[in-house]
Amino acid sequence: MKKIFLLSAFLLICSLDLMASDRPKWADGFFADLERSYIEVVKYSGYDLNDTRDKAMQQVIKQRSMATGVESRVVTENGQMKVDNGHDVIVTSRVLAEYVERHQSGPYPYTVYLLVQTAKNPTYQVENVKISTGDYPFSARVFVPGMAQIYKGQKVKGGLFIGGEILFIGGIAASFGMSSYYKSKRNTTHDTGQKQSYTDWANYAGYAGWAFVGAAAALYIANIIDGAVSKGEPFIEADGKKLSFMPVATPYSFGLAMNLNF
Repeated sequence: MKKIFLLSAFLLICSLDLMASDRPKWADGFFADLERSYIEVVKYSGYDLNDTRDKAMQQVIKQRSMATGVESRVVTENGQMKVDNGHDVIVTSRVLAEYVERHQSGPYPYTVYLLVQTAKNPTYQVENVKISTGDYPFSARVFVPGMAQIYKGQKVKGGLFIGGEILFIGGIAASFGMSSYYKSKRNTTHDTGQKQSYTDWANYAGYAGWAFVGAAAALYIANIIDGAVSKGEPFIEADGKKLSFMPVATPYSFGLAMNLNF
């Protein structure tokens, strides 16, 4: 029973922690392959914020032009990046969003995350894109376990909330059912020792039932808090098409999947 309470408390603490975090979901990393451009996350750590930001911008250009085997000059201006090595390599990119992480400890005080869109070909006009903040208005969905999370694209988390509530409610029904069973068995015997044994088992089952009630209530509260304050999965709207990114788990791997909705 102690483990059940600890698990519920952990879920509640995690939900409360979400209220203090402003880290965008896209900073965890994803890659989108559009028709005329790529969208990816680039990060770089350093001592000086401006220098770290510039190095992060240069890094994506070097990655895109690495196959040419030649050195390229990187020019950045107002979030626009171009590489022109004087020969045949020209790469155009732009920064869609930026997040700066400040570290209290570690080798570097700053890590800059850039959400960068890079044209596949210098002759292409890149798609117009809109980045979501991941914020959703309050909805009555929060009162149904897992529904708010699923609505925000957090299908794995929503499934865990639903599965947890089903598990705890099943435990409630089973425990109180066993308590009633042993109470009824107590009335079928005149043996004092057997009566006490049935009484003890009925009490144990009743305690377990109330423990499951507490766990279910704690998980339900955690579901409401998480559904109300957590940011949704990031999505990009590109020329009327919505690209959404969400966690996907398989028996062999775990990662992010991209969905394209028209």
